[in-house]
Amino acid sequence: MRLVASLIIHNETDRFLEPCIESLLEFCDEIRAVDDNSTDGSAELMEDMGVRVMRNERSVFYEHEGRARQTLLEWTMEGEPTIVLSIDADEFVDDGPEFRRILEKPNASGVWSLQMQEIWKADEQRLSIRQDGGWKEHPVGVVYWVPPDRATNRQIRRNWVIPDRALACGRVPHIVGVWGRLHKPAIGNLLHFGWTCEADRDARYQRYVVHDGGAHHNNDHLKSIMFDDSKVELTQRKWPKGLDKATLLKRING
Repeated sequence: MRLVASLIIHNETDRFLEPCIESLLEFCDEIRAVDDNSTDGSAELMEDMGVRVMRNERSVFYEHEGRARQTLLEWTMEGEPTIVLSIDADEFVDDGPEFRRILEKPNASGVWSLQMQEIWKADEQRLSIRQDGGWKEHPVGVVYWVPPDRATNRQIRRNWVIPDRALACGRVPHIVGVWGRLHKPAIGNLLHFGWTCEADRDARYQRYVVHDGGAHHNNDHLKSIMFDDSKVELTQRKWPKGLDKATLLKRING
C-alpha cells in the first residue's frame, strides 16, 4: 500500500497547517499539496517539512474550486498512490496509525468513510462538536483506492475527474463519489477545526453568501454559521492523544 495525503492550501501558515502536516507524516507515505498562490510562506513551510508542493501562479480556488481540485487530483496521481486521503489543512484524523492499519488489510479497495466532526469550540479539557441542523456528525467518503487499470479502463478514465463546479464540487473524482454511495461504516473520525476561530467563521460565511447565494448550500444552513451559543447544540469529546493540543489551542485563540 502507498497512502498519499492530498490537500490544497492558501495562506495557512498562521492557522493549522503545521500541526496538520506533522500529523499526516505519522501515517502517510507521502503528502502532495497544491499551494494556491500563498503569500505567507505556506509553500516554503510545507517543502521544509517534506511535502511535495505544486504552486499555482495565481489563486484559482476562490474563483472555481472544481478546477483547483482537478489540478490537485492530477498532481496527486503523479505520486502513484494506491490509496488517497483527500484532506483539508484544518482537518485531522484522530487516530492515524489505527487508520493506516485498517487500510493495510489484504485486497483493500473501494471508498472508505471517516466520521466528520465539526469542532466548534475547544479548551484544555475537551472538544465541543456541533450537532444541530446540517452540522450533525456524518460520514464523508474522502479515502479512496486508485484502480491499477485507471489509465486503460475507458469508463474509469472518463470519470476520473473532479465535478466542474465553482463550489460544492467535492474532493474526489466523480466515479469515486458514485462508488461511495454504497454504505460502509466509518473507519475513524475526521476532526474539522476550521470553525473554532470566530474570525475565520465570519470570513467563510461572507464567502459563501457572496459566491454561493444559496445555489449549493441551503440559506438557512448558511445563516446558522453565525448563530450565537444559545442556538447551537454541542456534544463533547476528549482530545485524541496524538494531536498537538498546545499548538492547536494557540492557533484557535490567536
